[in-house]
Amino acid sequence: MSTMPDHLAGEELVASLKQLVISFCPYIKESGSVEQAEDSIVHMEENNENFHRYEFVKRLRTKIEGDLGKLIDAEIADHSISPSEISTGQELAINKIIDKVIKSNEYNDLRQSLKENVVEACDTLLRNFEQEFASVSSNKGTSGHSLHQKMDIVFHSDEEWSLGDSSLNQSAFMFMNTDQYKLIADSLDKKKPNDKRREAMKSLQQIAATDVQNCEVWLLIKQHLQDALVDPDQELWTQSLRFLAKGLSTNNSCTKEIYTTLVEFLTMQFQSVNKANIPKVSDGLDTTTLDHEKLLKAFRLMNEFQHHIPQFWVRYPERFLDEILESTMTLLGAHQSPSVNASPHMTPVHFLALIDPIASWFTKWMHGHYSRAPLLKVLSRHRIIVDSAVRTCLDYTGMRKIPFTMLSEVAEVNTSGSTGGSTKNRSTYVGHELEYINFIHSLYMVGRLLMHKHGREFFPIKMKDREEPVTVLKLLVHLIELITQPTSPIQTHYPIGLYDPAMMSYGVLKKLCNAESVCAICICKDEVTDALLVPISYWLHGTKDVTAASETTMLLVADLLSVIVSSSRGRHHLLYGETQECFTKAKSSAAHILAEFTQRAMAEKLSYGPPPPKTVIGQILFVCRQLYTTCDGLLAMYPYDMHNTIALAWRIANREADKALTPTPSMNDKEKALADRESQYILIWEDTLLDNLLNFAGTPKGLLLLQQTGAISECVQYMQYRYAKKMQVSKCEKFGYGYMLSQVAATAPGIVALQNTGFISDLIKKLWGELEIADDHTVYTPKYWPIHPIDKAAKKSFINLVTLLSSFPAVYELLAEQPLLSKASYSLRETPDSVTAVLDRLVMVDNDPKIHSLFNYEQSHVFGLRLLSMMTSCLDTFLLLQTQYEFQEMLLRCQAENIPQNSCEIIVDRLSVERNYVLVKTYLVGSSTERVLPARTIATEDNGLYPFPLFSSYPVPKEYIPSLANKPATKQDSDLSKYLSEAKEVDLTMAWLEKCRKIFCSLLTTKPQQAHGTVLQDLLQKTAKVIGQIPEDAIFPVTEYTASNKAIKKFRLSAVQELGIKLTIRYGSHLKLIPDTKDTVDKLTSLVKQCSHFLQQQQRAIDVPTLRCHGSSSIGYDWFVATVFLLMNGNKEKAWNLLRDISVTSVSAHLWLSRLHASVHLPASVTLSGILPVFSSACHNIELILQSDVSHVYSAFKMSGCSPAQICQHWIRQCFWNYLDWLDICQYVCVCLCLGVDYQVYTCVAILRHLHREIMHHMQHKNLIVYLKEEPIRGFRIGEHLEYMQQLECKFRKTVLPDLQNISQP
Repeated sequence: MSTMPDHLAGEELVASLKQLVISFCPYIKESGSVEQAEDSIVHMEENNENFHRYEFVKRLRTKIEGDLGKLIDAEIADHSISPSEISTGQELAINKIIDKVIKSNEYNDLRQSLKENVVEACDTLLRNFEQEFASVSSNKGTSGHSLHQKMDIVFHSDEEWSLGDSSLNQSAFMFMNTDQYKLIADSLDKKKPNDKRREAMKSLQQIAATDVQNCEVWLLIKQHLQDALVDPDQELWTQSLRFLAKGLSTNNSCTKEIYTTLVEFLTMQFQSVNKANIPKVSDGLDTTTLDHEKLLKAFRLMNEFQHHIPQFWVRYPERFLDEILESTMTLLGAHQSPSVNASPHMTPVHFLALIDPIASWFTKWMHGHYSRAPLLKVLSRHRIIVDSAVRTCLDYTGMRKIPFTMLSEVAEVNTSGSTGGSTKNRSTYVGHELEYINFIHSLYMVGRLLMHKHGREFFPIKMKDREEPVTVLKLLVHLIELITQPTSPIQTHYPIGLYDPAMMSYGVLKKLCNAESVCAICICKDEVTDALLVPISYWLHGTKDVTAASETTMLLVADLLSVIVSSSRGRHHLLYGETQECFTKAKSSAAHILAEFTQRAMAEKLSYGPPPPKTVIGQILFVCRQLYTTCDGLLAMYPYDMHNTIALAWRIANREADKALTPTPSMNDKEKALADRESQYILIWEDTLLDNLLNFAGTPKGLLLLQQTGAISECVQYMQYRYAKKMQVSKCEKFGYGYMLSQVAATAPGIVALQNTGFISDLIKKLWGELEIADDHTVYTPKYWPIHPIDKAAKKSFINLVTLLSSFPAVYELLAEQPLLSKASYSLRETPDSVTAVLDRLVMVDNDPKIHSLFNYEQSHVFGLRLLSMMTSCLDTFLLLQTQYEFQEMLLRCQAENIPQNSCEIIVDRLSVERNYVLVKTYLVGSSTERVLPARTIATEDNGLYPFPLFSSYPVPKEYIPSLANKPATKQDSDLSKYLSEAKEVDLTMAWLEKCRKIFCSLLTTKPQQAHGTVLQDLLQKTAKVIGQIPEDAIFPVTEYTASNKAIKKFRLSAVQELGIKLTIRYGSHLKLIPDTKDTVDKLTSLVKQCSHFLQQQQRAIDVPTLRCHGSSSIGYDWFVATVFLLMNGNKEKAWNLLRDISVTSVSAHLWLSRLHASVHLPASVTLSGILPVFSSACHNIELILQSDVSHVYSAFKMSGCSPAQICQHWIRQCFWNYLDWLDICQYVCVCLCLGVDYQVYTCVAILRHLHREIMHHMQHKNLIVYLKEEPIRGFRIGEHLEYMQQLECKFRKTVLPDLQNISQP
């Protein structure tokens, strides 16, 4: 390095500058003016891929590094910037460093010395311009031969794109007339003396290939060129090959003739009777032999053209492509024989394989449809090529006779070139090497054919020595055996592993697995997966006389299985096999073998020897994880208790990590390295287990299983670490942890774990930094003025916060009994770190200190009001916030303060409009037809006025309360009403129920408006009695309840329940179901007290509550009781009797959520988890059906980072209040009770399917959770979707219904 600066001076600088100036020529010629030429040269670095290869550029870079490198390194160290930080954008620090370097003395000295040296070198070039640059012209066109003197020659510079420039030089060209072409053709005749032929060949080099190909004597010249290629005179065949290379380098139609000339020459060599020039495979190949060197160079030139022509042949007519394909396939088909007694001589494929072992030319030709279709058509006429390739693959996989010691030599040859190998390091190849390289080439050709439908049509292939034809399936099994049954240890280290037969087969198979459609057709077959599972089966059922597969073999198998299971079709195949239906439990399927292996390996209970390495167990466990992160996969893996097995192994690894040796000063270097390696190995294994355990949180039921392991906090902490670094969930998933976060945040234990690990605090601090200024760092570019209610910079944080606060169990754990800070003063730099602090600073902004503490008061307060609106979409959350913080009164006061002194109208601005929306939304209950919500934009009409009235006290103006149609005066009898009225107590049997179900379904689909009122009351009362007698449905014991009226009256309701009663009365009176009187209030209050008292007697006392919900007999309001009360038109006795009848059925477990709060009917572990069956069972099955039946909707949720379980739990919790019309809510309850509790699942699926267009739209706009929580479900009618629900029942009832009824286990 120290001597390099001298190279930028003197003659070396002149030479390097000369090279650089010569490279300017193409830019100058292409430019239309001096300005364009200057601009092209200035941007040469951007447009010239060889720019950094010029000698002057390399020397200049070395000079800069030598003179300024230490200074730059010192400045970087002073600013404490790592290289990774520089790449990620530390613009300010980089600018400072650049400024410091430019102003340094070292830079000025370097600049001055360079200027002097370059000016001196340029002067030298200018003084000797003719001498320096004339040699360039003379090299490009040499005249002086006798043949040249007979012609009128005009020289031009040939700057065409060069294909063969890497091996054959280019030259200038000239124009000739017909007589001159005839003279050259005559001089090229092989009967002429060699001297004359050489002169003619040199003259031919000066003529454009296009002109030669278009002359009248081209066919004669073509024949002479081919004669020259076989001539023993080295200069003749070299010049002939050079002319062909020059012709192939031109980008015009003449390349077809040049290429076919070359290919015809090669074809003749292999079709000639005397094959003395073609070596036998068994004799090997000596590249130093002149004949062999000729063939190799010709094949290399052909292969280079094969690589480059796909970029251009779309410009030419189809005939151009057809002739190239036909000539190539004719060559490759020459000398091929798929029979057993194959020809001992090398074939064209052998030579081509030496140049391009992995058949990348064929891959490029098969890439686009433009060339693929004609290529396959030509191959169908030359089937012998495909047959021979398949024969080669089968022969090798059958015998595998290549010794391993040869692989390193093969790799050494074939890893040095881009389009093939460079032969300068090797001069000879033995027969086994030729056979093996031919196998590799054939393998990749066949692999590419299998990627396409018409390529697979070549199969089955009949072979003379085989009784049965070779099918795709048999071929794949043979290739898999190369991996699972290798003859020698598989090597994966470079370069040997690159050309290991198992690795080559693995590469081809992996490409097939990655293409989902190909995987479904070719790979998802029982025979293929059975072959892949052979090494794993050895570990499960092997004996001592069977050798277990190596670690590398197991890793390759695991990786292929991982790629297969990453697609939906592949996952289905591993779970259920080739012919079995969905959700059938077959112990022989691949999933069960993998689960059994993983379980026994982690427990060290395998039947064969010691357990495999942990890397193998981890990879197989990863495949299992890809299965159990889906709902159907978890269903299949559940019997193996994987969550507990992984949790136990993680705890053992955690203890081992604590006991691991720590390097000490007393250890020598070897001992320290060993201790470090062992410690690192244990930590990696511990993280692997924790990562796989965390992924149980991908499904609702899996999250419950994770919680029961007791490791949810550690898993959430691990997730927080990866989430903060924006890491993907796994190598096979394209998305981050947003979806898993929504699952975790939907439950009480999940949100507590997020809070304890600091996740929520970090999220809020990040949010505050986007809304307000969170630090005192200098800002050089001011923040742009926000124009949207939720600023673009804060939108992601807003969505994340909404995700965390979407579920009422989560909100209850965070906010219940938590007062607001309400401080007298706030610092401008005080950053909130909790949800209560966010509500205090952004929502409850009701005094000057809070206003003055915000830099962006209006924007931040609007953000807070939007967050409040999202939270209060959940009615339970609204009741909690209102009873604890009285936000409605605060908003009304703020509206009153927004009235000017001399006016009675509230000022319309962004804040008053947002407050108005929240006030109306939280006061009224109903769907889109039952209430009118105001707009959230100020100007909504042509005149620019806000059309909705603002108010500062309740009740809301009448403009927000639509008038609902009165009930019909005349009673409309229906078949259902008649059937119900005729039924007597003794008639209520299963037969009666089946007929009732048919009549009810018919009424819903034909006349849904008649399914209301007393008809539904009658239906519920009678069907509840029948269902209570069915053993499968009556899952709860009949409880004797004899509470006195006095005990009920003494029962105290919470403030949340009291406010919920008021809301229910308001909604019922608006619907004209009940009168708004004190008597109605008393009845509902009494019913709520009676139900709460009834349920409290069936609750388990928790001695040491770990969750806030454990300390209360009820959380939230009982919306199902309120729904039944309204459905019975305020008749308390009817409502109570119906609730008593329902309480023994499985329906109550999923519609009546308060029924199982801390219930003794649940296992103690489930009770302590705080996760109700409606989430772990109903919502789990909703996701199960979505993934299987409405996959595009499920994918939209996945991409949005929002789980269907989170949304559906919200809907179900409040019985679809605010989302469906009252009639549809009543029909929903009746459908679930009458047709089965699994119809709750089908209803939710039908709703999401109904909303699929809106879901896809809002997924693209990244606000899906906002839409689903804020907006009612428009246009959905139970009767219109009942047929679809019945279809779901036929497909999924055997899976869904038992799961919903079995609440005794997760």
